Formats: sequence, C-alpha cells, structure tokens
Amino acid sequence: MQTILEIREKKLDDERLKLAEIQNILNSQIDILNEMQFKKQEIIKKIDEIQSLPEMNIPEICALRNYLERIQSDIQTQMELIKRTQIRLDEQKIEVENAYKDLKSLENLKEKQEKEHYKNILMMEAKEIDDITITRYKGDNNK
Repeated sequence: MQTILEIREKKLDDERLKLAEIQNILNSQIDILNEMQFKKQEIIKKIDEIQSLPEMNIPEICALRNYLERIQSDIQTQMELIKRTQIRLDEQKIEVENAYKDLKSLENLKEKQEKEHYKNILMMEAKEIDDITITRYKGDNNK
C-alpha cells in the first residue's frame, strides 16, 4: 500500500511540475504579446508624429505602416498561441486535480485500513486478556 501511495505522490508532483512549466510558458508568451503591443503603440505614435510634420516623408510612413501590419499579424499569431497554451494549462489543471483525488482516495483507504487493523489488534488483545482471565479463574477454582 505504501509503495502505491508513493507512486501516486510522485505522479502528483510530476503533474504539478508540468503545470508550473506550462504556466511559465504562458507567462512568457503574455510578456511577448505585451512587448508587441507596446511596439505597435510606438509605431502608431511615430506615424502620427511624421504625418503631423510640414514635410511628410512618404517612404518612411509606408515602411512604418508595413511594419505595423507585420506587428499586427504577429500579435494575432501570439494571441492564438496564448489561447492554445491556456487550453493546455486548463487540461493540465484537470490532470493535477485527478492525481490529487487519486492520492487522497488512497490515503483515505490506507487510513481506514489502519484504523481497522488497530481495531482488530485491540479486539485480539481483549480476547487474549479474557482467555488469560478465564484460564486463571478455572485454575483457581480447581485448587
């Protein structure tokens, strides 16, 4: 029973580590998305500044707009990646929960068996004491 309990504890630890790894990946992906959105805002600001100048630099504006489109596309891709990672994270949370339930049910079973075992020992001790008492009582009556 103890071996199985240790195996389930190890499985729970492994599942928790996987969950932590996925959470770290998700956090990194969110950081990357935030950086992309910050770059997007900077580019928009720069385009606005260039357009407000008396002499517009059309090639630079076109280059910045092309870069802005690429950044927006990258943001969409990053958001999809985050959605997929979030799904993986949710699935892993379920795995951790299941491993935890398995461990707890086995711990409860072990505890129940231990209580039953101690109860049986106490009953056997009481029976032995009764047998000893009866044997002594019969021995005292035969004298």
